[in-house]
Amino acid sequence: MRTAGLRSGASQAAALQRECESLAGQVPGALAGMAGAAGGGTLTPALERMAETGLKRFLDALALYQHVAEGLCQTAQQYDQTEAALAQRASGIGRVVP
Repeated sequence: MRTAGLRSGASQAAALQRECESLAGQVPGALAGMAGAAGGGTLTPALERMAETGLKRFLDALALYQHVAEGLCQTAQQYDQTEAALAQRASGIGRVVP
C-alpha cells in the first residue's frame, strides 16, 4: 500500500468537499430566489421544497466527503506507523546480542 495514494485520495475528497460547500451556498439560495420570483401558485412551494431538500443533500455530501478525507488520512498515518515499526523490528533481525 502506498500512503501517497491514500493522501492523494484524501486531497481529492477535500477538494470535492470544498466544491460541494461552494455549491451548497449557491444552489439553494438560487432556488429560494426563484421561489420568491415565481409569484405564488404551485411553483413557489415546489421550489421552496427543492431549496430545502437541496441544502440537506449538500450538507449530507459535505459530511461524507469530510468522513472519507479523514479516514484516508488516518489510514495513511496508520500505514506509516506500521511500516516504521516493522522496519525497526527488521533492523534487529540477525544481530548478535552479547
